Amino acid sequence: MNKNIHRVRKNVVVVGAGPAGCAASIACSRNGQHTVLIEKNSILGGMSTAGLVKPFMTSYVKDKKVIAGIFSEIVDRLRFYNGALGPLKCPYTENFNKRDVVIRSKDQTDTHGTGGYITLFDPEVLKYVLIEEIQRAGIELVLHSFLSDVTVENNRIKEIVTNTKSGTYIYEPDLVIDATGDGDVAALAGCRYVLGREEDRYCQPVSVMYTLGGIDADRVREYILQNRDQFEWLTFPEVKENIPPTFESKPFAGSGFFDIIAQAKKEEGLVFGRNQVTFFTDLRKGELTINATRVSGIDGTKVEDLTKAEIETRKQVFSLTGALRRSVPGFENCFILASSSTIGVRESRKIVGEYILTKEDVLNSKQFFDSICQGAFPVDIHDPVGEKGTWIELNDSYSIPYRCLITPEIDNLIIAGRCISTTHDAQASTRVMPTCIAIGQAAGTAAAIIRQQITKNVHNIEIKELQNRLQNQGAII
Repeated sequence: MNKNIHRVRKNVVVVGAGPAGCAASIACSRNGQHTVLIEKNSILGGMSTAGLVKPFMTSYVKDKKVIAGIFSEIVDRLRFYNGALGPLKCPYTENFNKRDVVIRSKDQTDTHGTGGYITLFDPEVLKYVLIEEIQRAGIELVLHSFLSDVTVENNRIKEIVTNTKSGTYIYEPDLVIDATGDGDVAALAGCRYVLGREEDRYCQPVSVMYTLGGIDADRVREYILQNRDQFEWLTFPEVKENIPPTFESKPFAGSGFFDIIAQAKKEEGLVFGRNQVTFFTDLRKGELTINATRVSGIDGTKVEDLTKAEIETRKQVFSLTGALRRSVPGFENCFILASSSTIGVRESRKIVGEYILTKEDVLNSKQFFDSICQGAFPVDIHDPVGEKGTWIELNDSYSIPYRCLITPEIDNLIIAGRCISTTHDAQASTRVMPTCIAIGQAAGTAAAIIRQQITKNVHNIEIKELQNRLQNQGAII
């Protein structure tokens, strides 16, 4: 038994250093509060780095930019290091095979798979950029620390307990931001939550993202243009700037290869959880990001389920790569360049906050009095039990209210990221990384304001002050 116990008093503790947690800690520190950022992994960025979830999805609705602030700063810094391209507008061609997706839109706009704009980026560069930004903001970073317990007293989190190689650390915070993605802090503190779909608790399936090298992009492009009926959607993002010679100058993205996948399952024993492959040309020539593996029936809060998913998705990665290499022109010499080091969980706990954002709020472009950011991504539901999906376009952006970030049970806790208070359908829009970064920026700014109060109570914030600060920091609310 490790008897090394370290007890420390801190202003604001952020748990989870994914996109939301990094943004939250940066915002909180910039607003004058000493901030501790705790992360279980060895790197920052969560799904954007360890998860290889790329590219960044849209920060626009149609051609209106609705997410800026820290997200734009990160993209600008990536571009400074030749680590990003975009945001790029994604025009769409018509007459694709919609056999396996439900699309509903008032104006029939189709931005399937991207939301209309994407930003290509290099996760290796992002790892460094986030370290650079965290250090520049003066944040106390603690990696390799696993959240193990939370104690509550008088409706306030009294202690955050983490386990490390050097012993147990007990943090006594004034304010806590839960950016774990799974709502781990809130759940340990006794907050109510909903797991997955309201009717049956099934969550969207999990995936492993991976990158293929050795791709002949010209031949792949030619094949998909000659076989449009084999694809659910296809887009050719517009590059209107000078780019380094190593960058892919004619990017494309799409989802399909229907008959190839069906034949490989029937004749080659393809191990694969879907009937199609979603792909994006990467930042650099000869590389493709593959978003295709799928395991359903996984509870992302259970270690047994996560272990099963890690094993099954790795099998799918190798099996699918072999099928593509054998059957698709341009894939003959491909190889696995990288795969995510952790399973990608789309949905698990959604904390029940003071307001629950609904699908109707999202699709009706509702604007709330306590808005802290705008949502840009369509409703994208990967069927929890089948292969079909639901994609519902937005007619305009919607706002996310501050009340979705706070819970009735705890007075010093703010939620950030994909575990905020939403329904299953609404979370299918709010879960993407640009939106999570915007939520994180709002959570960190709010924590800094509340820390300066006498009561230090998240329910007593002056919304106008929060909104003004966010706008002064370049955020769009």
